[in-house]
Amino acid sequence: MATMEWLDVLAAKALDRELPTRDEALAVLAGSDDDLLDVVAAAFRVRQRYFGRRVKLNFLVNVKSGMCPEDCFYCSQRLGSGAGVLKYAWLRPEEVLASAEAGVTAGAKRVCRSPAAAARPTATSPACRR
Repeated sequence: MATMEWLDVLAAKALDRELPTRDEALAVLAGSDDDLLDVVAAAFRVRQRYFGRRVKLNFLVNVKSGMCPEDCFYCSQRLGSGAGVLKYAWLRPEEVLASAEAGVTAGAKRVCRSPAAAARPTATSPACRR
């Protein structure tokens, strides 16, 4: 079955509130880069039905960047990562507040600070505020 055909079937199932089978979910994950736009289009049909074109803006204040002592393999912030991320130690509380206020001013409904549950908590705990 061609990519668009099985994605149409999968999208129709989702629109009927049916869960994909394990094999169907794995097929999406195993798709090639060439199939990506077809996957996005199928997912958008489902999103459009249930959420329309609404979006919710979240804003992340990166309190410390590129210097995480953990070694989570998937993360660009991890210890020893070769990713070209900015590296800086803890922001001052006033810098965190100014960044959070900028996010709210831009329309964010939620502002989170990262690293969440950090070793050096601030007076703004918990890490994520609505």
